[in-house]
Amino acid sequence: MANKAKETKTFPGYVLKADEDSGIVDAYVSIMGIIDDDRPPDLIEQGAFAKTIQERGPAGLNKIRVLWQHSWSQVIGLPLVITEHDRSKLPKEVLDRYPEATGGLFTQTQFVLDVQQGREAFALYKAGAMSEWSIGFDTINYEWMQDEDENEFRRLKELRLWEYSPVTWGANPATVTTDVKEAKPFPNEHACRLKAPGLFQPDSFRRVSRSHDGKKYHIIMGRLKGETTMTEQAYRYPKGTWDVPEARKHCKAHNGKFEAARDEDCIDCRDTESIPLIEPDIDLSHLEDGAEPPTALTPEKAAQQRVMVTRDKLKKL
Repeated sequence: MANKAKETKTFPGYVLKADEDSGIVDAYVSIMGIIDDDRPPDLIEQGAFAKTIQERGPAGLNKIRVLWQHSWSQVIGLPLVITEHDRSKLPKEVLDRYPEATGGLFTQTQFVLDVQQGREAFALYKAGAMSEWSIGFDTINYEWMQDEDENEFRRLKELRLWEYSPVTWGANPATVTTDVKEAKPFPNEHACRLKAPGLFQPDSFRRVSRSHDGKKYHIIMGRLKGETTMTEQAYRYPKGTWDVPEARKHCKAHNGKFEAARDEDCIDCRDTESIPLIEPDIDLSHLEDGAEPPTALTPEKAAQQRVMVTRDKLKKL
């Protein structure tokens, strides 16, 4: 049976960990295989999102939005990754409580911290004050079923996903916010954004070192979506050797967006150029500006070498 009316469905969850890398939230915004608390109850079938991800996801038309509590006038984030995970990848907290779960809709979201509501939503997730999600979708195909107590529920077989949203309360008690990474001006480095991180393939980033006028600085590199070569995304200037005017001048010469290192007393410092996952430093300080870096690592090798820098939560938001 098909049903074209637009619907929303909410999914509570748990914040599992938080770090301060990039302003990105990893979450399961829908869990498949369990009957939720809506009326009528629904069960989302594994594979229900496969077609809509292919057609409308980040690798397709990129038409799925991240909204604040389903408000179409408040776009607060950019989906970097949307994919179905099978049961084997679900967090232990979900499987322990809901052993019938068959999979989950995994998302990686870059919150837009230049937008007030985006900053506020991210701060709430980081603090653990929110962990629930809701999806907005069309039901393309479903069938009525009965559970063992002869209670009716809908088995949703195919959905068209329009958006997903942070929400206060949820209907499906099983989704999980798996990672919260905080974007910020860095305490020890000035920053220069050359390109937005959302233009790049997730997990492709690495960090190399180069020199200018004898001063070492760092380059964040990654693979743009649809490309196999590495492209410079941002520069980082150690505060101990680069003062603000020097770093700003170098950044401006490369048509970048500059931000000075964080003032420890700053209450509302934000840096949307941060990167979710960055490879260990490769020292190219013997190379001056314009010299070519070494050939990019393969994705498999990069994945093996990837490290994530985990820090304590900020004391102030």
